[in-house]
Amino acid sequence: MFDHKIILTKVSLREHLDRWKSLLIRVDPKAEIKEEKNPDGTLTVTYTALAGEEIGISRYFSGNDGIYIFSYRVRPKLKTEGRMKIWRSILSSAKLVPNPLRKKG
Repeated sequence: MFDHKIILTKVSLREHLDRWKSLLIRVDPKAEIKEEKNPDGTLTVTYTALAGEEIGISRYFSGNDGIYIFSYRVRPKLKTEGRMKIWRSILSSAKLVPNPLRKKG
């Protein structure tokens, strides 16, 4: 399943991600979380939370008005290496573009 989230906030990406990790560990102490910093400043997070029957990969962007997240999530029994490779490629090529409806300055 693909999803995207827009969180309109003044909280930093780091603060948001640290909070998210602490909540995930609270519900699944055995969750595995891996974080990678991308050359463009975005973060890619992969995680496995077997208690919630979920494996996911997310790309976090910091915007002027908040945090943007693109994610792919799958049940462990449906995960294949090929599928994860395709989604990692899709998410790694994603970019934020300016909102054409937002008035400038």
